[in-house]
Amino acid sequence: EVFISFTPAVISLRKVVELLAFIGYEPAISLNDSAPQKKSAPFVPVTPPLDPVAEQQLAWTGDAVLALWAREYILRLRGQIDTALFLQLTSNTFLQSLGRPTRVEAEFGLVYRRDGLAAAYAYIEARVLPTHARQTANRLRQRR
Repeated sequence: EVFISFTPAVISLRKVVELLAFIGYEPAISLNDSAPQKKSAPFVPVTPPLDPVAEQQLAWTGDAVLALWAREYILRLRGQIDTALFLQLTSNTFLQSLGRPTRVEAEFGLVYRRDGLAAAYAYIEARVLPTHARQTANRLRQRR
């Protein structure tokens, strides 16, 4: 038995179910034991500095924070190392779907520097997971 908590503003229940089915877990959903959660704040993007050196420095840190988040997320989600999923979540090819990769990583670095690791993780989840869920759902549809 697994308990999954998610933020509806970040990912829909349908997407969670699709992701679970994709990894081989047909979910049996029960709302009986769920405690009401306070509403999460809407996602508010941050703007890194335009100075290329400052942006690159933030991106360097942001890349590391993204990699750490992805590894911890995968271990929580799958319970084991999944290099393919790690590469899906952290590659420049994927990040291009969110914007210029260096700029996206600079956003992560800026939030980390300004607000700490927990805030950076929340920001990354809000920025990355909806797009990744859409791309995963599209890949599933294409396989059918």
